Amino acid sequence: MSKRGNGRRVITGGLAGISLLATAIVVSPSTPLANDVVNGDFGTGDGAGWNIYGGAFAVEDGFGCLSIADGVGPYGAAFQQRLRLEPDTDYVLSFDAKVPAGTATSVTVVVQLPRDPFTGYLTPQAIAAQLGSDVTSFEYTFTTPSELPPADVGGPADGPNASVEFQHTASGAAAYQLCLDNV
Repeated sequence: MSKRGNGRRVITGGLAGISLLATAIVVSPSTPLANDVVNGDFGTGDGAGWNIYGGAFAVEDGFGCLSIADGVGPYGAAFQQRLRLEPDTDYVLSFDAKVPAGTATSVTVVVQLPRDPFTGYLTPQAIAAQLGSDVTSFEYTFTTPSELPPADVGGPADGPNASVEFQHTASGAAAYQLCLDNV
């Protein structure tokens, strides 16, 4: 996610296995000031900056890949990263995605408050039906509300207040690989 000089930000990313390659796209002509996602290209060669769970993780061909085993339950596997979003700001989440191994039955992309009540800033986007072995491009725009609570109850007002998540949401699904890049 990149902050724009005019208050606009962009989120980018990707998955391999189910490869989601997200790239920041800016909706304004101004130059991005920074990327809010840490290690969105998995350039460190590992999952630094991410909370990745629910299977074996590896960086393959520049993608962060999560191999999800048979029978993993809903929300039992995901890529997550906490972010600091600004109130009343337009954002664009864009990424490319593919599933190089297996068939993804349910993958959902969200940007939300990472605790109860899990307020969604980007409406959950079901993308599994659009994924295959070839790269598919995605782009979603959302606007944050005027007030954003901290990610942790009692947490610092200037700390993270959102999470970008690529979630496995199926029950009893067969094994597949989910990969991300350029988030």
